[in-house]
Amino acid sequence: MYSRAYVEITNICNMHCSFCHGHSREKKQLTREEFAHILRQLRGQTGYVYYHLMGEPLLHPALEQIIEIAAGTGLRVCLTTNATLLRKRLSVLLDHADSIYKISVSLHAHEGNGEGKMGDLTDYVTDAAQAAQALGARGVISV
Repeated sequence: MYSRAYVEITNICNMHCSFCHGHSREKKQLTREEFAHILRQLRGQTGYVYYHLMGEPLLHPALEQIIEIAAGTGLRVCLTTNATLLRKRLSVLLDHADSIYKISVSLHAHEGNGEGKMGDLTDYVTDAAQAAQALGARGVISV
């Protein structure tokens, strides 16, 4: 049994961080059917599915359904985000907090995109902290 499985639900990112080597693959987002197929293959092999590799998982248009599919198979969701979409997608995360085990917020994106390209650092960190606090109140580990 594996302690976790990483599934790249999207390889699209809304940032161009200097520390990220990126990729040259065709931009793609898993369909709900593709994701469900992958999770059927993982059933019994792990308890946690991580939405993270090269893309920003909060960009996925079917994020809510992707979380629901994982929950329906008994897998706990972990995701890593650059935090730029946390405010916009927070309601989806809160609505499914019982299925989300952990959210990791990478604050490096602000520095990695150059001075001023992402707005005020204080606003960026405040948004991330407020989201982490709201999710934490619902039992989601936020790091």
